Amino acid sequence: MGEAALIKNMILYLSDSLNIYKEKIYVYGISAGAAMAVALMALYPAIFKTGASIAGAPFGSANDFMEAFKVIIDGVNKTPQSWAKLITDEHISNDITYPKLVIVPGSKNRIVSIDNSYELIKQWTAWHYTDTIADEIINNYEGNSNVQKMSYYSQNKQSIITFYKTNHLGHAIAIDSGKGLKKMEKQAFLQLTWTFLVLGLL
Repeated sequence: MGEAALIKNMILYLSDSLNIYKEKIYVYGISAGAAMAVALMALYPAIFKTGASIAGAPFGSANDFMEAFKVIIDGVNKTPQSWAKLITDEHISNDITYPKLVIVPGSKNRIVSIDNSYELIKQWTAWHYTDTIADEIINNYEGNSNVQKMSYYSQNKQSIITFYKTNHLGHAIAIDSGKGLKKMEKQAFLQLTWTFLVLGLL
């Protein structure tokens, strides 16, 4: 039993013990935690409705520590179909409700290459049987010239990926020192923790 399975079992135990509404379990992670969040969604899509990857990488990017070290610096390039196959090979049935995904990379991240986030778009869109062309692009998101929001839709026009590209952000988290949730991407950058709607995993 791997780490992902252990985390999954803890979440299921908590959801049963605390009578948690299972239709609203979310997962997110930062850096290596983002890779784990993606792995949890890829391996157990029935559990997680939505998740977020902050400076993460696609599922199956690496098989050991040395591969992982190379991936975070340089990324690894695969076709969308090759990325998706790494997930579909984990499942017997194709009748799966796929989780939605929020991706938040920083354009100046010198620890985890932003290319990993672009490869993650390839993987998630192919898994949802759609293309890698953004269906909606909003520059200067919420009036912030440093934030670009890109949305990717499924074939039935449902949002499956929301990609926030933040200029001048390194291996850190964007927060807002002002008031209001809608300003989350603005102003201060702290390498700490980002408040996200999460239930069952921290």
